[in-house]
Amino acid sequence: MELQARSNGFKSEDEAPQIATSITQALPQITEFAAESSLSSTAVLNNHCDVCSQNLRACIAAIEHAVLANGNTLEKVRLRDLQTRLQEHEIRFEVWKADCSISDGWLSVIQDVSDGSLYRSIDNLFIRMHETLKSLFSQMRHLQGLPIEASSSEEDDSRANFDSFDQAEQCAQTACDTMTRTIHDLAELQPNIQMAQAVYLGQGPYANIRETVDQISRKYPDDGAEDDEGNKSESAVEKEEEPTSGEQRCPKCKHSTAMPTNMSKRRKPDHGTKAEKDGEDVYNYVDRIVRHSQRAKHSAYAGENYVRLANYLQKTGSGSEGPPISNKFAFMQEANVSWKNEMGKSYGAICTYDTHGGPKLRESLSSPQQVSSVVQGVQADGGAVCLIFLCGNPPPLMLAGLAVACHLDPEFLRRHLSSLMESDDYRGKTIWSIKEVSELAIDGLSQSDDLTLPSLPSTSKNIVQLRYTSIGRKIPKEQQPRQGWPGKSIVRDSFSCGEDYLCIEQQISMCVEQIPGKGDMRGSWLAFVWDDSVIVVYSSDYSAGPWLDDEYVKSVPTIPFRRKIALEDANYEKNPEHRKHYNSRLFQTCYGENLNPGLKVVDAFYAFHEIFEACAFSELQFLNLMEKQVNQYWAKRLTEYHKEATTQGDPTLVSLERTRMHIEEHVHRLQATRRLIQHRGDPQWPRATAGKDVEKAEAAARQLEEDFHYLVDRARIIRDKYLDLIGHLHASQKAIPQTDHNLHASQEVTPQTDYTKPVIALVLIAFLIFTTSFFSMNFKELQNISVWIYFVVSTPLVLGLTAVFSLWSKLSNFGSPVNRTTERKEPSTSMRSELEKKEERAISARFHIPGLYRRRTTLPV
Repeated sequence: MELQARSNGFKSEDEAPQIATSITQALPQITEFAAESSLSSTAVLNNHCDVCSQNLRACIAAIEHAVLANGNTLEKVRLRDLQTRLQEHEIRFEVWKADCSISDGWLSVIQDVSDGSLYRSIDNLFIRMHETLKSLFSQMRHLQGLPIEASSSEEDDSRANFDSFDQAEQCAQTACDTMTRTIHDLAELQPNIQMAQAVYLGQGPYANIRETVDQISRKYPDDGAEDDEGNKSESAVEKEEEPTSGEQRCPKCKHSTAMPTNMSKRRKPDHGTKAEKDGEDVYNYVDRIVRHSQRAKHSAYAGENYVRLANYLQKTGSGSEGPPISNKFAFMQEANVSWKNEMGKSYGAICTYDTHGGPKLRESLSSPQQVSSVVQGVQADGGAVCLIFLCGNPPPLMLAGLAVACHLDPEFLRRHLSSLMESDDYRGKTIWSIKEVSELAIDGLSQSDDLTLPSLPSTSKNIVQLRYTSIGRKIPKEQQPRQGWPGKSIVRDSFSCGEDYLCIEQQISMCVEQIPGKGDMRGSWLAFVWDDSVIVVYSSDYSAGPWLDDEYVKSVPTIPFRRKIALEDANYEKNPEHRKHYNSRLFQTCYGENLNPGLKVVDAFYAFHEIFEACAFSELQFLNLMEKQVNQYWAKRLTEYHKEATTQGDPTLVSLERTRMHIEEHVHRLQATRRLIQHRGDPQWPRATAGKDVEKAEAAARQLEEDFHYLVDRARIIRDKYLDLIGHLHASQKAIPQTDHNLHASQEVTPQTDYTKPVIALVLIAFLIFTTSFFSMNFKELQNISVWIYFVVSTPLVLGLTAVFSLWSKLSNFGSPVNRTTERKEPSTSMRSELEKKEERAISARFHIPGLYRRRTTLPV
């Protein structure tokens, strides 16, 4: 028994009972603390946590004592299983304490929460854990006495003792289940505890975003100045009244916050300058999303689908794998994602268009503060409308600032960034069991999939998402996908089309936000457009994506239609001297050239007309390319069908299936866009009300509807062509093995139906009879011939005739295409290049089902 005790972590046999009895001293202590939990003593919460850890270890030791005192092997196994569960609970609880930095004693900051709800929640969970441990320990003490009673009782009472053991074990299992739920609830509060640590101590994983907000506020020093509401800045108020040591005061209300001295460096939210208020608005916007993402699963509106967005917005940088980013980049786009107008003035990646008087650029915007000023100006004008474009992948904090300035729904951000945000929902959370570590490492992506997207059409009326395809020539080498870097373009998907073309898919999202007017001013609206591509999609510092490699890649421009465009004056501009580039519709630089200036102010759907039109032309060029590819496949197939037959396992089928699935997705997207056009977007969008304006808006919408109806029909026709070609290749694959089988069956006939030998024997006998008769005739010429001449003539003729009959089957199959197919070892390569064959072989080796070939990418450009 001593050896068994040492194998379980105890030095001697007597140590387990000693540790087990220690719980009797700990339980009164935690009961006393639980009774005082409603007080504001910071020591209560910390001591409750320490006592729970101590009592959890004591329960494990009590189970060990019960195992050592029990002589039944089956009961020992059941107790060991119970002990294993408790050890897992101990690991979970210690991991939770480590993630929350409980060992550092900073739980004392929970008292500074104004409403005290977080403090009460943690305290109640500790009390629940205490009650559970108390019940569990009593059951363990009961199990320790059962084996002794069973050995001294009568045989008739042994059954009752076993029943008592089962009942006690069931109660212990119930207590373990309660422990599991308690630790799970503690883990749900972990982000709140970390947020409190960031707010009151400036530490923890959430401290970076708080520090960034403070830095943004400090960028606008305004000593002694007043804002629009007459409030003095923080520095001016601090000069008027300096707080005493170890004490901080609110700059406006001058009430003491009673913060410890180690928190003096952290500034409380104040009522100071407008820049500081904007920073607090950004922080509150992100904090609300974070709080919503932590809603319980059993609530009516669970927030699990916002976990990735909350994690994304809390990142202050671009990640360790991206290029270095300066502090200025958070609110000012760098030169590699900017463009210049005709006068050579550089603009940032955010731009607005004044809808009054033509498509002129109102001003360039380089920070969310400027966007907020523009929105407030539109709000003050009363009826003014602006269209804001955002390009590429902005930094998370800048994106949050834009969302606050433009009053954007977080759902708009979540849907546009659904493929960009990392799928690491479990990072920073407590691991529930040892088994879950391997599960997260192996299957982490599948556990974090968001099944709420794509959503219902009724929920997407104000969030319009369109895909456009850019086509390039020359297939480059594939590279591994990686996270998009701030300031770079976002690519949703990329795939090769035959030997010469490459396609990349990007997305553009649009929404309309109503802006209430100030005072008696009537309200206005704001259109927000987020395009995946930036203006300059090139960087000489690093290559990025499978569409760019060491070789030159030519792009096929997306060319819209305009009547008599060739007769208009054009500003001749040479192509940039870039070694690598691709083309997409540059909405930001030339938007609104063909729109009616007055109509786009009153009709929001008409304001997006050119975006729909450009996506339609992009889709048309993609479908034309797909039709060209399938026609070439059919031409090659019909031309070379009698020369070379396709064998089973031809990679061409994989390539065709991939292309067919791409077209199928385009069909679904086109149908959704057509339905959106039929409803003219969201019913709450501003619409034209005047007679002529209504007719023009309806005519433009009917034009788009007809175009997309044509695109849907065209995509279906091309999809059917690919289906016919795939079916033809499948039929060929099935016919060739059947022909080979028939050939082998004809060659392996049974002896009962083999008439070859009798026919040969009959022919030879007839031939010999003829020869004998011929030489035995009474001719004058043959009278003096010797007998040996008969054998000299008959033997070669018989052997030659026998050889002809024996080789007749092989000579008849000479030149047959079936015979060539059976002798060929390698499949045909006439319909694909060597590069495409290697690529498709790698895909077929990796995936068994053609439907799983696609790899979603979000790559920098």
